Amino acid sequence: MMKSVNETLPTADQRAGDRTHALRLEYFTVLWTLVEAALGIAAAVAACSVALMGFGMDSVIESASAIVLIWRLSSERHARDPH
Repeated sequence: MMKSVNETLPTADQRAGDRTHALRLEYFTVLWTLVEAALGIAAAVAACSVALMGFGMDSVIESASAIVLIWRLSSERHARDPH
């Protein structure tokens, strides 16, 4: 027997838990990629390596992407939270 659409949708509590989990992962991602960026750029300067500089700058872009996702998830949480 097939489930109806309403039975397969997550509840508000499940979505809130998923959002919290996603935010934790994104905070960790920002931390990780900023460390990557710092190490990559420092290594690039020390070795005069364009390839390492590219790696470091790519990590900066990844951090920016994660920050945008944190902003989006946070705004969704605040929009649904009446407090």
